[in-house]
Amino acid sequence: MRVQLLARPDHSVFLYRELESQGVDVSYYTFHAFREGSLANWLLPNRKTVPAPARTATLFTLLDYPVARFGQRFGLNTRPAETWLAERTLRPPGLATTDLVHYWPFYFAPLVRRLMRERDIATLADYYEAEPSFANALYREAYRRAGLPFERPYNELIDQNEAFSFERNFVVPSRLTADSYRKRFRDSVIHVVPYGLMGKQIVGQPPPRPRRRWVFVGRVCLEKGIDILLTAMRQLTDCTLDLIGGVPASQDRYLRERAKGLSGVRFLGHMANVDVLARLPEYDAFVMPSLCDSYSIATIEAVCAGLPVVVTDNCGVESAVREHGLGATCATGDADALAAAMRMVSDELREDALREAHRRFESAEHAAPYATRMLQLYRSLTTA
Repeated sequence: MRVQLLARPDHSVFLYRELESQGVDVSYYTFHAFREGSLANWLLPNRKTVPAPARTATLFTLLDYPVARFGQRFGLNTRPAETWLAERTLRPPGLATTDLVHYWPFYFAPLVRRLMRERDIATLADYYEAEPSFANALYREAYRRAGLPFERPYNELIDQNEAFSFERNFVVPSRLTADSYRKRFRDSVIHVVPYGLMGKQIVGQPPPRPRRRWVFVGRVCLEKGIDILLTAMRQLTDCTLDLIGGVPASQDRYLRERAKGLSGVRFLGHMANVDVLARLPEYDAFVMPSLCDSYSIATIEAVCAGLPVVVTDNCGVESAVREHGLGATCATGDADALAAAMRMVSDELREDALREAHRRFESAEHAAPYATRMLQLYRSLTTA
């Protein structure tokens, strides 16, 4: 079986490496990254890199960077321009001999649609964010409560659901994401393949009780439920909270006003991922109060640091937290429920119970890691 992976260099880099390590005949074509050891990598060493056997869309990458930056600087919608560039410059080699194409629809949907007209081939569209109208309904209500304007969101600047007009098979990382699409596209086959540990190991040790030093990592904004978290912190007066991540300019004043009187709360701003990983062992517990998170790699990174975690039931990773006992879950948007979950993790969750939860999670991931689960799906699609 020959697999073609057409993707952004997000979790796809890990998937590509793992599929190769299992002996799968996989080709990888991506963009916004350069191949390790290439001239472009040498000239722009701070850009994302991918393994040398991968193919990169250098022309699209070089053209799209200034287009996207221009739009960000002047507040313009450049998404249609990006899709126009993608249709004309993304040319992955080897499609004629591929048995299955696993692709990211935003950039590759037109290409795959043309391919499906030309030959009978197995295809799989990968959606790693929740359905836009589902997510935006939650966000819009949060902005209303805050008294802030909810401008046209980024994920609705183009039709991100184009692939549902021709594709049958989809893969998503969580039940939450699957349910958000099933509400609108009832005839599509949506497979759930959780990211799991993404090849990481749990190297940290569970901190002893009581656990007082909490941390959040991500975009510090209403969408992540930060206003609800700040409300919950008023019930946890013996705890501290560090918020690591950038704050949108339009929300900065509002969130800092909400934090007034909370002496244990600090806004630490954006940090590079390597610095975040180095700091995580300094904390006792991690919280992700998001209104809608398709999975949450940040939560997995906290688990790998040995921390217990608290997540809302609108976090895709919630099922792993609940099933394995990695911390606690709570109702989305409920400050009292969030405070209660954090209090339980702070005072009641035993170190031996958390250590056993980590062992179970690692054991399950070792038995069937993410790439193995994807490979099983590939085989079912190519033999159907």
